[in-house]
Amino acid sequence: MAHGDYDCCAICDSKMRYNAGDAKTKDSFCQTCLENIINLTQEPTVSINNFLLWLSKQPVKERSGILDKLGYRPCFYESCFDDDIAKLINPESITHKGGEDGKK
Repeated sequence: MAHGDYDCCAICDSKMRYNAGDAKTKDSFCQTCLENIINLTQEPTVSINNFLLWLSKQPVKERSGILDKLGYRPCFYESCFDDDIAKLINPESITHKGGEDGKK
């Protein structure tokens, strides 16, 4: 979980870089997650929006497994990315779950 002065990865929620006073919450992927997404999607260029679009085209029953395989960890704090993921996993029940240990 990265907050305050650190940008964090949208998938694994790890600290990516120091960004004093202007930290971004889950608006990009770390290198490892990006490589894993590219291998999974077979798309050479992956943005947050492209990943969400790709995930939305996968069968609903498979989305959680895909995210688990990628190492997805929701953030303890609110983020638009986590909210979008929650809608894709379970469109009928949207709750924000997470914690410092990254458990769902």
